[in-house]
Amino acid sequence: MNGRAGRIAATVAIIAVAAVAAAALGLAFTDRTDAPEDVIAHLTATPDSVTAATATPVAATWIQALRAPHGDVKPLLLSCLDVNRDRRLNAADGTFAASLDVPLGDGACADPASHADWWTGAPDDPAAYTCGSPRPPVLLVAVGSAGSDLLQPREGESLGLLDITNGVQARLRGEGVASAVILSTAALFGAADLPQTNMERWLTLRLRERLAEMPCLRAVILGHSHGGVTVTSVTAALEAESAANAPRMLGVLIDRSDALYDRHPTGLPQRTKLVNVFQTNEGWHGVPLDIPNAADHDESAAFAPVAPSDGGGGMARVGHKTLDDASDAQQRIVDAVVAWVSGAP
Repeated sequence: MNGRAGRIAATVAIIAVAAVAAAALGLAFTDRTDAPEDVIAHLTATPDSVTAATATPVAATWIQALRAPHGDVKPLLLSCLDVNRDRRLNAADGTFAASLDVPLGDGACADPASHADWWTGAPDDPAAYTCGSPRPPVLLVAVGSAGSDLLQPREGESLGLLDITNGVQARLRGEGVASAVILSTAALFGAADLPQTNMERWLTLRLRERLAEMPCLRAVILGHSHGGVTVTSVTAALEAESAANAPRMLGVLIDRSDALYDRHPTGLPQRTKLVNVFQTNEGWHGVPLDIPNAADHDESAAFAPVAPSDGGGGMARVGHKTLDDASDAQQRIVDAVVAWVSGAP
């Protein structure tokens, strides 16, 4: 057992875990909550190895949960980049926003010391993070579900993305591949409207720049729930701009969901490879994509710790909140990413 599951202690009676298992069937708190009663009542099995129903420890911030060197870049609240204070994030604020025009609402740039929606990390091996290296470097982008806040890790339900990112970096480092990490939420905090769509635009712009600056760079974009929609929208946009971008990107979707998204997203990449990990235990969230460039993996039989928002600890059949925490799903994703980086089919 690894990841957050591996930090749960002691053995308790099966009846205690059965109680918390039922609670784990809830949905991510910012996703739709009007699922049919018969879906919510779907029973889960209890694993043979039962662990204590204690709260799952979390780091003080998303950044602190990363094991690779962080560098000295601070997490950002993107709406605070409205330097001219005209309540718009656009070219008037600098060349970094040249192709953006995001109207900002009353809550823009509120308490940036306590909230963040964007962070860019330093390469784990700066000397090898170049096109002169024997193995081209990799940029890892992890996009949290709705409600995620990089400075408030108990908000949202996507901390398993950090275990996956740590696992990928460790494996790549062992194979001589340098990497760097970007962390993002699925919504641009403070946007007056279309917060998810505007975060897609921001991430598309930033990845376009990275791919152009370093022709050998490959990018792996991982997203849970709403973050999975971000992944498909961004990769679809970038491959539409240039067919050469498609083989340089890998999209990883963890129970991709557009419930309560700010629009109905229909765009999927046609050439960029996708790893689509989903579960069907709640009856209406995860779905196979069934497209040639996607590898679908149904992880409904996996187990994970009960979500912190449901009390934490214990083990239960995965649901939408916890698929990113399941060690089986995490290992499948790490293996798939490393295989892609190594050029395996």
